[in-house]
Amino acid sequence: MTEEVLFEPGLALRDLLTWPGFDVKLLGGADGLDRDVRWAQATDLLDPGPYLRGEEFVLTTGAVLLDDAACRTFVDNLVAANAVGLGYGVGVVTDEVPTALVAAASAAGLPIVSVPPTTPFLTFTERLAEVRAQARSQAEQRTALGTLLDYVRRGLADPTIVLEYLPELSRVGTRVGAIAIDPATHLEDRLIGGRIVASLLGRTVLVATAEVVATFARTAGPDEVYGIGGPGAVRQLPRILSECLSAHIVALRRGSPAGPKDLATLDALVQRLSADQVGPFHDHIYRPLLESDRLHGTDLLHTLDVFLAQDGALAASAKQLFLHPNSLRNRLARITEITGTNPLTVSGRLAITIALSTRPDPLRADSPNH
Repeated sequence: MTEEVLFEPGLALRDLLTWPGFDVKLLGGADGLDRDVRWAQATDLLDPGPYLRGEEFVLTTGAVLLDDAACRTFVDNLVAANAVGLGYGVGVVTDEVPTALVAAASAAGLPIVSVPPTTPFLTFTERLAEVRAQARSQAEQRTALGTLLDYVRRGLADPTIVLEYLPELSRVGTRVGAIAIDPATHLEDRLIGGRIVASLLGRTVLVATAEVVATFARTAGPDEVYGIGGPGAVRQLPRILSECLSAHIVALRRGSPAGPKDLATLDALVQRLSADQVGPFHDHIYRPLLESDRLHGTDLLHTLDVFLAQDGALAASAKQLFLHPNSLRNRLARITEITGTNPLTVSGRLAITIALSTRPDPLRADSPNH
């Protein structure tokens, strides 16, 4: 027999032990408690694998676990089916969870809990169904708010429309800020105070008073990745939203928070360029130099790395490259000949900086060289 319910990813098995009214007891496999539960399924089959799709919390009364061998086989089948945990209902077949079952689950790293008669299996499915409904409702709400904020960002909706969702922004003198984070981080749970939480362009975006945003930034860790926009008046929300989204791109690339001031750099500008925008720089500057280095055994790309790092200073670059300044000039002239871009000019160095940014980068999946 089977009974199952699907819900949104993101609920850790550990949470099963903290739900009010769930008098379950962990017996082994604690290292696996952080795995996400996708289904809850009750079964009395020795091999429920054909009916599992992975990430299930499996519940059983032990009707077929008649000996130690059956217990080991059952656990092996659950592991093979990628189940995330096992709940044994005591008081139906046995008053205690079989020792062999606990031993097998613990050895396999499969969390196992005892479920008392006061907690029917149906309670798990009902609670998970409730969680799924709440998650779906929240996701729909965030999507709708994300659409609204995107209209605001693009100038298609009046920014003051957010006052309907966050009335505290209507107070005289109140300034607004925004935070963009990766949805998987759940950093919004750390934001203390009223806020709008929305799904926008693949990120979770939070809009709140500037004070709430500032408090979040002060208490967040230096390695937490998020982008901040603002502060400013509600009327400036289109700019603030664009700022937080752009800052999040910079934050992802450098692995630390970013804000509006961090956007006012050449590196930040380059990081926010799209694949279509950097494509010509890749095709007409970076790729020809790469091919020349491979074909002739030259070191033109490294020469440019050093030259740019030295802000175009010939003497300092030549010293670091162990070259005579005239030899460096010859290399730069060769680069100009190959690419049509002169690294001795400001505009040339800017173009080369963009071109070199198209080199393979695991955080830039849309780079034209991928």
